[in-house]
Amino acid sequence: MTAAGPGPGPGPGAGPGAVSLAVSSSLNAFRAHKRYGTGLTIAEFKCKLELVVGSPASCMELELYGPAEELLGRLDCDEALLGSYPVADGCRVHALRRCRPFPDPFPDPFPNPFSPILTPK
Repeated sequence: MTAAGPGPGPGPGAGPGAVSLAVSSSLNAFRAHKRYGTGLTIAEFKCKLELVVGSPASCMELELYGPAEELLGRLDCDEALLGSYPVADGCRVHALRRCRPFPDPFPDPFPNPFSPILTPK
C-alpha cells in the first residue's frame, strides 16, 4: 500500500507568496480578513472580492491602505499582479463601487404620502 500524499492545500496563489489582508467596502460596514496570493492579477483579485464586498468586479475600484491606515495607492491596473503593489500582511484593501445601481424594475405604485421625503415644507 502506498501512503497518501498531502491534500490539495490552500489552492493556487495562497502559498508562500500570499498576504493576509483586511477587505472593506463602501457598501457595508464590516471588514473581512482573508489571505490572497500575490500572483493573482488585479482582475482575478477583483473576481475573488465580488462575494466579499457585494459588487461586481467591473464596478470595483480598489484602494490599498497600509497597516497604519495610510493610503498607499490605487490598485488600478487589471493586468498587474497583486504582488507588484506594496502589499504586506496587515494591509487593507478598500473596494469602492463606481457603477450606478440599477433602477428599481418594480417601483411602488402607491407611494406613502406621509413619507418625510415626499412631504412639502
